[in-house]
Amino acid sequence: MIEFVSISISAVALTLSVVTAWLTILQRGRLRATRPTVVYFGPDAGGDGPPKVFLRTLLYSTGQRGKVIEHMYARVSRRDNGQVFSIWVYGERDQLVRGSGLHVGPNGHGCNHHFLMGERDSTFRFTPGDYTVELFATCVGDRKPRQLLHSGPLHVDVNLAKALDEGKSLYFDWSSDSGNYAPHVEEKRPLALPPPAALMNLLMGDGPPPSLRDRHTAGPPGRDPDDAPRSSTPLDRAESARNEPAK
Repeated sequence: MIEFVSISISAVALTLSVVTAWLTILQRGRLRATRPTVVYFGPDAGGDGPPKVFLRTLLYSTGQRGKVIEHMYARVSRRDNGQVFSIWVYGERDQLVRGSGLHVGPNGHGCNHHFLMGERDSTFRFTPGDYTVELFATCVGDRKPRQLLHSGPLHVDVNLAKALDEGKSLYFDWSSDSGNYAPHVEEKRPLALPPPAALMNLLMGDGPPPSLRDRHTAGPPGRDPDDAPRSSTPLDRAESARNEPAK
């Protein structure tokens, strides 16, 4: 009886060890992605570049070993038409890198993901309709890409499509209350640089152009700049005293 109990306990312990080893070491797990909190449609490079798709999500692995992503791409579909954005860039605003060889563990990896088109697809444009965004990833050891998420519908009406044609940015923010994405348009204006002539004078060290210098030397309206009062120096006062007649 004692031997049977000992054998039973040993068998249970061995089973638990095998299961633990499978869950923590041997199991490869699957790559998953959370629902994006924001999806972006619009031009790249501040309004002058080709269309791109931007989203923020958390990638995580269901296995302790994690997964190594070789490549990711996004596919934007409207009805039966789909466009692949194959150039993958990820990271925060000041730390963007080209996507390749990203390790994702069970704790996840959350960042921004930018997807751009190749040069041969530069004629694509966003038109009115309902869009869906699919995210695919190829991991080390996979024979084909696997779908990570399917977000939508993202509704683009006539006014939103017109704003995109004008180079504006279209954002879709996820609303937990309504259970859908709410769109809004943002217009990013570039910094106002000085005129080319003024910029060249400043770079060459010649000072501001005459138009800018006149602003500082001109007197009140209707008065000649040469007639504007000037402050006297000690040398001027000495010369004036020497020329005055003796009393």
